[in-house]
Amino acid sequence: MTKAEAVSLLMQAVGWFGGLSVVSIGVAAFVSKLIADRSIESHKAQLGQETERLKGELAKETESHKFSLKKLEIRFDRQIEAALAYSKVYEKLEPHYSHPDKDWDEVLEDVMENFTDIAAKLSQYLAEHSVFLI
Repeated sequence: MTKAEAVSLLMQAVGWFGGLSVVSIGVAAFVSKLIADRSIESHKAQLGQETERLKGELAKETESHKFSLKKLEIRFDRQIEAALAYSKVYEKLEPHYSHPDKDWDEVLEDVMENFTDIAAKLSQYLAEHSVFLI
C-alpha cells in the first residue's frame, strides 16, 4: 500500500468516524429532546391537577365564607330590629307627666299600677328578641 492510499484510507476512516459521531450526536439530541418533552408534559399534567385541586378548595372556602357572612348579616339585621323594638317598648313604658306638678312618688305609683302591663310587655319583647340581644 502506498502512502497516498494509506492517507486516503485514513481520510475515509476519519470521514466515517466524523459522520458517525455527527449522526450519533443527532440521535442523542433527538432522544434527549423526546425525553425532556415527555418529562415536561408529565410535570404540566401534575401541576394542572394540583391547580384544579386548589381551585376546588378555594371555591369551598369561598362558599363557606359567603355563608358565614350571610349568617352574620342576618344576625346584625335582627339585632337592629331588636334595638328598634326596644326603643318602641321603652317609649311605651316610660312614665309620662300627666300634669306639671307631678312628683316622683306619683310617678312610682303610676308605674306600680301598670306593673303587670309593663312586665307583660317586657316579657313579650324578651320572647321575641332575647336571642339577638347577646
